[in-house]
Amino acid sequence: MKPTLVLIPGLLCDSLVWKHQLAAFASTHELLVPELSDFTSLEAMATAVLAAAPESFALAGHSLGG
Repeated sequence: MKPTLVLIPGLLCDSLVWKHQLAAFASTHELLVPELSDFTSLEAMATAVLAAAPESFALAGHSLGG
């Protein structure tokens, strides 16, 4: 079983910002880039990320996602 890496895009960004990381880690990790543009609060975004992620995961983010 591969470890999970959750990549959180910054505000007004999507998975495209992680294009190179997704390619680099695809063979070694399960990858999750949550779509957060529909949420209006940080609490709602964090809740959505935690609901989508497995019990154990590594996290990377930038801007608001960091």
